[in-house]
Amino acid sequence: MPYVKKTFRIDSELADELERYAASNGLSQTDAVQGAIRSAIQVPYACHTQEGRPDGSVPRDVYDDLRRQIEVKDEQIADLSRAVVLAQETAREAQEASRMALGTTRAAQALHGAEKADALLAAAPREEGRKSRWR
Repeated sequence: MPYVKKTFRIDSELADELERYAASNGLSQTDAVQGAIRSAIQVPYACHTQEGRPDGSVPRDVYDDLRRQIEVKDEQIADLSRAVVLAQETAREAQEASRMALGTTRAAQALHGAEKADALLAAAPREEGRKSRWR
């Protein structure tokens, strides 16, 4: 392919970088510029695509969106934690109420049994007296 002579202006810092790059890679400055142009035209930089950025950072809008999602998840986790604690307290209270009810039931059964025993004991001598009369 024939070469075409073109003149472009670049700032002095970029010219110094080009010179250092070409020297460190054993290239002429023309070859370094051609390689850079081909690379820029053929392969898009990561920062120009949705795939990422050259420094590995995340675009601000993506970061903000992810941050909001994390805040929502944190709130959901906190709500679930409070619900679990409340459920545990309710279960503990129900268990205590069940124990108290069982104790009350046993006390009522004991009282009922004592009343029946007194009634049976009171009735027992009368029956004995009746039996002795029949003899």
